[in-house]
Amino acid sequence: MPFNKKPKKEDREKTVKTITLKLKTGKHITLGKVLLSISLIIILTLAVYLTVPIKKCYDRSCFNSEANRCRASSFLNKEEGNLIQYAIKGPRWRGCLLEIKIIDTNSIRTEFLEGKKMTCIIPFGQKVFLEDVGGILDYCSGPLKEGLYEVLLERMTTLITKELANVTAEMEKVLEQAEKRYS
Repeated sequence: MPFNKKPKKEDREKTVKTITLKLKTGKHITLGKVLLSISLIIILTLAVYLTVPIKKCYDRSCFNSEANRCRASSFLNKEEGNLIQYAIKGPRWRGCLLEIKIIDTNSIRTEFLEGKKMTCIIPFGQKVFLEDVGGILDYCSGPLKEGLYEVLLERMTTLITKELANVTAEMEKVLEQAEKRYS
């Protein structure tokens, strides 16, 4: 078709067709309206999710209470020189989402844990107590959990080494006494 000719009306109608969906009620709706509706639902859901007020707790009992109800809350705990942040993000499909992050440590041996966090999805009905974080470790994952296991393994190795040294010293004493008896 040459450039100076105006396209026929039927050719223009073919290029401007929109995609429509037929509803059960017999009405037609354009795909653009469907996408706009879905976008609005996603935006509203995100707005509600991001503006949920987070209760700041200043003691363990407050946080434990909020955690056991799976309500958005946070607690900054300073214990034995370590600064740990606990945050309940709210319910998820399988349970309650809890994040634990080490802000600061007081030991060179655990300094590598600073800034690391772990995410826990605790099944609904499972009680959460900050005094017993080991009770929820099975529901957690992340760099902090791995780091905690490294610290635990190092401590166990140190204890076993000390105990082996004690056992060796005792065995030497027993052997010396046996030698004296039988010589």
